[in-house]
Amino acid sequence: MRGLALTDADYPPQQEHFKKPDEGIAEHLALALMHYKRFGFDDPLFKAFWKKNHPKMHANFVEFLGHSYVSGNSASAHELLEKEAESKGRLKQFWDWLLEHYENPKPFIQFDWWINLENGIFEPAGLAERVRKTLKKTQGALDSDFKLTQSIVRLAQANPEDTLEIARLYLLEGGIRRGGQRELLLGTDDWVQWVKVFKILNDNPGTKSETSILINKLIQEGGSPFWGLKEIVDT
Repeated sequence: MRGLALTDADYPPQQEHFKKPDEGIAEHLALALMHYKRFGFDDPLFKAFWKKNHPKMHANFVEFLGHSYVSGNSASAHELLEKEAESKGRLKQFWDWLLEHYENPKPFIQFDWWINLENGIFEPAGLAERVRKTLKKTQGALDSDFKLTQSIVRLAQANPEDTLEIARLYLLEGGIRRGGQRELLLGTDDWVQWVKVFKILNDNPGTKSETSILINKLIQEGGSPFWGLKEIVDT
């Protein structure tokens, strides 16, 4: 508990660290969440860590779990997830807990490496819901979109309603309107995946009308990178 109160100024200036103390604390607590059943969401140390006004440290916690356990190549992490079903459950529970209890967007931007359907941790419909809620917290921002692009078609197939909102938040709000425009360059993998998504959403009676509205907004506000989507609503 005492370590949470320390800052860089509390360490001797000549002392060398393998990594920054704040980052190390975040990673150690993330490891504890995965490996020790008694270290849960009601543990005083867990509560103290997340009450601390240090979004960067909290972002390190989220990033470490994503890279190490959800989308990483660590043999020990894979072994833990294979042997301990509760560890897989904790990843889902933690994401849900953070969505309910935390507001600062900084940690949520680091959930990009959590958007993974290849390892059996998440199922498509539930993942789409979590991604939609996460992007609402960040106003459409993610640290990267590599894993989102890999998963987005399966999310659309399983949960078109939430995927339509993901598309609006990520492409329109987080991209065009915040100046981080995602250019859908013709022929790229990103383009191919998003075209598939919009076709799925346009073919679904429950999302067809709103899909047309979103495509028109993307074209009007985003210009040429989105012109190719017009074919979807014209067919």
